[in-house]
Amino acid sequence: MRKLLLYASLTIIFVQSCTLHVHAEPTLPPVQYTAFCAKYPSDCDTHRAQSGTGLELRNIQFANSTVNAQIAPSERSKNGWDLYPSEGDCGDYAVSKRHLLLSLGGSSSQLLLAEVRHRNSGEHHLILIVLYEGSVLALDNLYEYVLPFGDAVRQYQFLRIASPDNPNVWRTSLP
Repeated sequence: MRKLLLYASLTIIFVQSCTLHVHAEPTLPPVQYTAFCAKYPSDCDTHRAQSGTGLELRNIQFANSTVNAQIAPSERSKNGWDLYPSEGDCGDYAVSKRHLLLSLGGSSSQLLLAEVRHRNSGEHHLILIVLYEGSVLALDNLYEYVLPFGDAVRQYQFLRIASPDNPNVWRTSLP
């Protein structure tokens, strides 16, 4: 029952951003996000929240596959996320996909970074959630294809996510 409530609550959080405050509490963004914003301030600009011409599904799929192919996976420890490194971790993939989709007409209100925990391994991970025409999609460097939201919920516990209203304000997700 709790899993069903979590799924329903997360769907409401992501699809109806106006109810975000009801189901999630404000929290600090990851330290890596703060460092990323200092390095790439235009990607964290709050004025980009409602701007953008809109996304097409083919662009979402293109961003996922292109970035997954361009960055070699690395487990090396580093203190931040970078755009399009030659090798990187999940954070590098997620911010690079978001950056590319912003350049293709997306707005920050529909491109939400999300910190998750893998349900099987317990490992923390960063993915990109895309709000697209009433549906919720997940872009993940561990998958070649774009994940429907239900698949992401089955794979991950959502810990915190950027707010659609302001990418610099993050919210906790239900446990």
